[in-house]
Amino acid sequence: MNCPLCREATSTEFFTIPTVPVTCASVFATASEAKNLPSGRIELANCAHCGFVFNRVFDPRLGEIGAQYESSQAASAHFGDFAKSLAQDWVTRHRLTGKTVLEVGCGSGDFLRRLVECGVGKAIGIDPLADGTPRIPHVELIPRSFDVTQLDLAADALVCRHTLEHIQDVHGFLLLLHRWAAADPQRVVLFEIPDAERIFAERAFWDIYYEHCNYFTEQTTTNAFVLAGFDVTRAARVYDDQYLIVEARARSRADAASTLLTQANLLTMYREFADDVRIAIDACQRALGRLRQQQRPLILWQGAAKTVGFMSALHDPTVIDGAIDLSPHRQGKYLPGSGLPVYAPEELRRLAPKFVVLMNPVYLGEVRARIAALGLAITVYPVNALLKPSFVAG
Repeated sequence: MNCPLCREATSTEFFTIPTVPVTCASVFATASEAKNLPSGRIELANCAHCGFVFNRVFDPRLGEIGAQYESSQAASAHFGDFAKSLAQDWVTRHRLTGKTVLEVGCGSGDFLRRLVECGVGKAIGIDPLADGTPRIPHVELIPRSFDVTQLDLAADALVCRHTLEHIQDVHGFLLLLHRWAAADPQRVVLFEIPDAERIFAERAFWDIYYEHCNYFTEQTTTNAFVLAGFDVTRAARVYDDQYLIVEARARSRADAASTLLTQANLLTMYREFADDVRIAIDACQRALGRLRQQQRPLILWQGAAKTVGFMSALHDPTVIDGAIDLSPHRQGKYLPGSGLPVYAPEELRRLAPKFVVLMNPVYLGEVRARIAALGLAITVYPVNALLKPSFVAG
C-alpha cells in the first residue's frame, strides 16, 4: 500500500512479526477463547519520502475484531493525575472554561468528565464503542464514528487522544478534521498519540500492536498536520516521553505542497531498530528464562496492550505465568493470543513470586508502593532493564 500520510509509493519494510493477535486491549472470559482469537501480520514499513511508519499489510476488517476492548487506565492514580493535569492545561491555555469541547474517540468518556471537572461547560464525545456508557453530567455521547455527517457539530475545540494511530487513512481523517476546524478560525484541535520515536530508540518492541497501524514521531506528526492544512502551534513530549501532544489550528486553505520536515535521521533510526530489535528480543527471552529458573511463577505487571505485544514477540511466551492489573474489568480474564491469566494485585500473596517484570517503567513507584502495602518483598524489574547485557549475564 502507498504511504497513508503522503500517498507516495516509496516505502521499505524493516520489521516483521508474522503472527500477532488482532487486538491487544481486549480480555476474554476463558483461556481457550483468548487463544483462538484470529491473528494478523505486522510488516512495518517506512516511507522514504516523508519518513512515516505504518503496517503495510494492515487489514481494517481484522482490526475491528474484538473491538469491544477494555483499554481504560483509570485504575492507576499515576495515570489519573497525568490526565487531570492535561485536561486542566488545555482548558486553561485555550480558554475553554464554560465552552464546548468535542472528543473524537472518547471511549467511555473518562477524559470528557475530567474536562468538565476542569471547567468545560459542555463535552460531546463520539465513539462507536460509547453505546451503553453510563450517563455523565454535562457530557453527551454519540455512539458512532466521526464522519462528514458530524461536520456541523458546534464546539470550540476538538480533542483526539490515542485514536489517530488506529486510523489507516491518516491523511483522509485529518482532512476531514480540517474541514471541521476551518469552519471557525478560533477552533483548536488537541491530539495525544504514542511517541514512536521512543519505541524505536529504546527498542521497545512490546509497544508494537496490530491495532496500531500507524507510528508517529514528532517530525512525521507535524508533516501529517501540515499536509492536511493545519498550522502546528505546539508539539511536545509528555508522560516520561511516551506520548506526543499536538495542538493545531486550520489554515484558511490547505497547502499540500508545504515543505516536509527533514527525515534523514528517522530513516537511520529505523535501520538501527531493525538491526537491534531481534537482539533485544533474544536478550529478553534469556533474561526471563534466568529469572524463571530461580523461582516460579514469573509475573508481569500489566494485563493489557504492552503485555500482549511483549508476549507476541517472544520466541517462547510460556516462560511467563501470569499478569497483574489494577483494572477490575481485566482481573479474572485472559489476554489475547497467549491466554495469559490476569490477576488482581492481592493475588500476589497467593502466587508468591520472587520477581515481577513491570511493563511500563513510568509506574515503578506506584507498583513498588502497592507491593509494599501488601506486606510483600518482591523485586520489581522494569522491562527495559532486561535488555541490558549486564542483566542477561547475571
